[in-house]
Amino acid sequence: MSPKFCLEDLLKLSLYKYADEVSEIVDGAAKESKIESKVGVIARTWDDLKFTFIEQKDTWELGPLDLIIESVETQSMELMTM
Repeated sequence: MSPKFCLEDLLKLSLYKYADEVSEIVDGAAKESKIESKVGVIARTWDDLKFTFIEQKDTWELGPLDLIIESVETQSMELMTM
């Protein structure tokens, strides 16, 4: 596509003949963009979450997971409903 691409060039493509196909592609792209955005938010959330470990005698145990489990459940539901 050149910098001089204009409405006339778009009309010459006769995209109106393929309105259903174009609409389906646009809808799919919009949904994909929404998912990518949400995945970015989730990734940033996980950057801030930390697993904690508690020393017990001669070993280490995983600390409380309440916040982590809640985050997993919430984010899973959000992605499933998209």
